[in-house]
Amino acid sequence: MTKHEGQARESSAASEPFSALAFGNGLVVDALRLIGENCAKSCAAWHEEISRFGADRITKDSKFGQSMAECRNWIDISKLQQEWATAAAQDYADAAVRFAELATKLTQDNMAAWMATNGATPQPKARQ
Repeated sequence: MTKHEGQARESSAASEPFSALAFGNGLVVDALRLIGENCAKSCAAWHEEISRFGADRITKDSKFGQSMAECRNWIDISKLQQEWATAAAQDYADAAVRFAELATKLTQDNMAAWMATNGATPQPKARQ
């Protein structure tokens, strides 16, 4: 074997993993494009939920402060605080559920995008 033939064989063996990547390149690019779109949509939905939740809490907390100023005795203030704390805790729990749903949807959408490539993951050829 000549020096040139040996180098050609080494070059061919080194490029085998890359030929597997070339096979799946279109599938992978499509999946990554879909995943990128899903992430952008999820970021927008996340931002929208944070804004909605924040605005809602500011409104409720402001009304709480106004109502507290109108209370005539400690019993009314105590009752108002208990109602406010219960409602705030429920609002935070509900928001946590919505954020978990958004994260779950993103994961499911991204898995669906990846599986839409028929689960085709390029495999390098076995070396002989």
